[in-house]
Amino acid sequence: MHIIRRLPVLAVAVTAVTFLLAGCTSSRPGSIANDQRNTNSQLDRYQKNQPIPAADWSQYRQTLIDVELAQIHGVATTSFFFNLGTDNPIKTCPSIGYPVPTTAQLTNPDQVVAAPNTQAATIGQAEPNGAYNGPSSGTYVVCVTPSGTRYISYWEGDVQTEGGGARWNRVTGMIELDTATVITKGR
Repeated sequence: MHIIRRLPVLAVAVTAVTFLLAGCTSSRPGSIANDQRNTNSQLDRYQKNQPIPAADWSQYRQTLIDVELAQIHGVATTSFFFNLGTDNPIKTCPSIGYPVPTTAQLTNPDQVVAAPNTQAATIGQAEPNGAYNGPSSGTYVVCVTPSGTRYISYWEGDVQTEGGGARWNRVTGMIELDTATVITKGR
């Protein structure tokens, strides 16, 4: 008996909620759809009159390939370490490869963990050395002694690394390349 009396009230409430929801969304889909049609129409005109270039070769892409090959194969370089606001480098060394920011990681910096009765969460993951990397302006450089011994040099200032043998010219205040390292495909 109580349910029968409440059915009209329930029907009115459901109808009111339906109209409210319809009122909130019915006018917007038309304008959103109109905006999407106009945007797509404009993009179609751009693509017809100014098509995206297609080429068999790209210097930009080749530069990225050359950089990655040099990073992978550890070419001979020279690194210069600068202090902010000083004209001359505070150190220079023959080096191998290019500087690596201290924030670079070989492993994923995040890990997904599950906990009972909750969704999985992403948390920080320690590096293999047991530390968590945070923000840093530090840079690692693999320097090479005249005898060929390699050692790591760490610096928190600016590092300029040249691909090949180079030296600092105190007169001009510039780095001068002596011999360039040739980049080849493969090893």
